[in-house]
Amino acid sequence: MRLYFKDENSNFAEIKIHYPVNVFEEFQRRMLLALQKHKSSRKTKIVYELIQKNMVDIHVLVGSFEHQFGINMSSGNKLFLIILNAPKFADYASDKIIYYYNMINKSREKLDQERKIITDHQIYNINKIKIELEKLYEQWLDAFDYSKVIDGIYLEFIRYLSRVIFLTNPKSTKKVLAYSSDILKELVKKIYKDATKSPIDESLNRNFDIIVDYFMLNYYYGDISTTALKKIEMAYGKEASELLKKTKNLNTQEFDDLVTILFDTDIFKIQKNTFDMYLRKYLSIDGAKTIKTTLQDFIGVFCTINHKNIIFNVLPFDEEKTFRLEEYILNEKSKIILIPQKKLFVD
Repeated sequence: MRLYFKDENSNFAEIKIHYPVNVFEEFQRRMLLALQKHKSSRKTKIVYELIQKNMVDIHVLVGSFEHQFGINMSSGNKLFLIILNAPKFADYASDKIIYYYNMINKSREKLDQERKIITDHQIYNINKIKIELEKLYEQWLDAFDYSKVIDGIYLEFIRYLSRVIFLTNPKSTKKVLAYSSDILKELVKKIYKDATKSPIDESLNRNFDIIVDYFMLNYYYGDISTTALKKIEMAYGKEASELLKKTKNLNTQEFDDLVTILFDTDIFKIQKNTFDMYLRKYLSIDGAKTIKTTLQDFIGVFCTINHKNIIFNVLPFDEEKTFRLEEYILNEKSKIILIPQKKLFVD
């Protein structure tokens, strides 16, 4: 049996469903045991609800999904399933996860082949393969860090809620962009102070705010440069446009373009590799890599760090700003519909 799905960016993929119902139930049991070790919070309550409704699955995602922690199957305000990318949640080595996954699928294929013609020899082989599969399933389940899995579920749920806001609620979108921009400003200021041993000159604060707000609109939100410039002019005045015209990087293509714009406009003189080194220091390698991709990922990182988090080893940050963002995102939960799923399994 195979499952075909499409993510929020309309990318199609295919995964093999390979869990007997008892294995799926064991995965859920281990998840619930892991939740009991965590202090009750908004995160644990949401994760518990999703597990109880069979809305969490875990597989090896391939192709364009390999870098992601997970994806969601959804339609508008209806969420059907969160699928986590198994190698991201390994207890020790991600290659072990992939190895067990591939071995399970090969054994499943052999089992299907043996079942085509039933003889005494085939029955012997079938029983032998089933015993092998039981061991492989156990090794597969043992290979996960279930606290990481909890973090991954919450990360993907926050990403989904963010997307719903952007698609359906322009007023809330403005708020989320403002909160996210405040967090990005705080992060860049921390990096600058750490790298230069001095804060950004107060006389440059207004220009700094203009640059980061523009970047948030153009790079993260996807406004074309002319639209983003108009919005910045409305917020700061025409001098904001004159400032931004000092750089050739108005059409930002990657996260590092923020450093280029700040450099071109004489806000600070830090090289990209230096900035990136400090970014990894504050957010860990995975955190730094994740916030560079989409606004949903940026929001996901800074909302998940409000709780005990294993995925992103983040240095102390401004809790007031991150909690405010998380609270606003979670307000959207009352407007979505969680669709419980039947257990997907093979015998």
